[in-house]
Amino acid sequence: MATVDRLEKLGFKRASKELVEKEALNKKLVLAYQHFKWLTPEDVTVFNEELQKKTLKEDSKTRDYKKLVFITVANYGTVPPTDILEKMEKAIEIGCFDNFEIAKIESIKEVKDPILFGCIVGCGDRFFIAQWDDDVKFEDIVGKGEKSESQKS
Repeated sequence: MATVDRLEKLGFKRASKELVEKEALNKKLVLAYQHFKWLTPEDVTVFNEELQKKTLKEDSKTRDYKKLVFITVANYGTVPPTDILEKMEKAIEIGCFDNFEIAKIESIKEVKDPILFGCIVGCGDRFFIAQWDDDVKFEDIVGKGEKSESQKS
């Protein structure tokens, strides 16, 4: 296997950079999968399909339903409870997430149902950190898509 130093020395700048980025991503993923439960993109898709079927209200002029959406913490306008902030600080200490998102149900009427997830650039999975309120729970969403054998047990 080519090493970063060897590639650099031989002038393979781009290959060296990509190898460094891949190694960094792998380290983050190992930590995230080791410490947190996760959602796959398929979990979210299936959950949203089921939620839409359950909440769809349609007439000749409107079509309303609820959908699980993800908002970056930077764009989230409500202060989470203290215990959520503490769990987020612990997740930050682990050092594997590039950003964090809040999962909530979106509809015409606002629904208070946040879940805090850690995210890693280059990985479609979301890593559960904490939740508050009772409208949607991690357990309601997880397992809706395909999952690795290690998380199913």
